[in-house]
Formats: sequence, structure tokens, C-alpha cells
Amino acid sequence: MSEMNKPMSDIKRAYQALFGAGDVVEVRALFAEQGRVDGGFFDNIESLEMAVTSLDQTPGVKGVFWPIHEVKSGMLQRIPNGIRQRAKDLTKAGDIERRRLLFIDLDPVRPSGISSTEAEKELAIAKSQQIMEFLKDCGWPDPACVDSGNGVHVLYKIDLDDGKESSLLQKNVLIALAKRFDDEHVKVDRSVHDKARIC
Repeated sequence: MSEMNKPMSDIKRAYQALFGAGDVVEVRALFAEQGRVDGGFFDNIESLEMAVTSLDQTPGVKGVFWPIHEVKSGMLQRIPNGIRQRAKDLTKAGDIERRRLLFIDLDPVRPSGISSTEAEKELAIAKSQQIMEFLKDCGWPDPACVDSGNGVHVLYKIDLDDGKESSLLQKNVLIALAKRFDDEHVKVDRSVHDKARIC
């Protein structure tokens, strides 16, 4: 099969859905080993795909993440298009250029440290559909909706500065959605409005 006819990988599809061409994106891997975090910065999608694939297959990895907001382009120089083990200079709040995604995280109610059942996950999916239909009726565009492992992530593209008013706006949207849609089975995470949030 030629390169042009190969199906696009999930990694590339996610990148193209969430980021713009040439954006600098951090990749971060969390490990079961206490305190171990590997990471680096990318502006090359092929290098990013190889790094994510490699990290996902590394023994002891708990998950591979990226910040949901636009990082400053100069961050690339910290660890350019590669991964450093036990990286220290990864994205913090002051490294965010603009807010690019409204992150709605839906998880089933269950004891901490326990994975959701298929039935619980179906409830989270149903709740995400209710929220998306409500926001569509309010004039919102279609979001990206993805499996988070135990629940659902709903991601709307936005374009806001990194100031306090933007933070408060995102926080209040999550609170409003939680008040409207939370029930005994599924909750909207009200805490995921911080600038350096990874998912």
C-alpha cells in the first residue's frame, strides 16, 4: 500500500482534530514508577506519532497525554521533537499562549482507583450525548468526542487569551453544565479549567 493510500492513524487524526499545522505540542507520559514523567515538544507530526507509539509500548507507562491549550512556540527548544526521560521542563501554566479547547470530562460515579464497568461507561456516553445536543441547540458547533478509558471527553474548539477572565469563563461553563446534567451516575468534572491541563 502506498503512503498516500494508508489509513490515517488515530494519533494523527487526534492531532489534526485538536491542533493546527505547525503548532508546538507537548507529549507527556506518566509511569507507575513513582515520580517518573517522560516528555518532549513537537512541531513535526511524524516525530510526534513515533514518540507516542513508542511511549505507549514502554513497560510501566500509565498513559500518554498532551496539554489541551496552545503552548508557546519557544517551548520546542526545551526538548525538540523527541522524548526525554524524567523530564523536568514540561508545560506549566505560564507556558500557555492561548486557550484552545473547552474540556468537558465525564466520568461515572464509582470508588477511586476502580475502572468503570461497560454499563457505567454507557451511562457516560449517554450523558455526553445529552450535553452535546443541549449545546448544539444553543448554537454551539460539533465537538470532538473521545473515549477517555473510563468515561468520555468532549472537546470544543475555542480561542481565548490566557487571562483570569478566560479562566473564570471556562470554570463557570463547567459549573453550569454540572448543575444541569450531574446525577447519581455521572458527573461533569468541574476542575479541568486550569491552563496547563493535560488529557
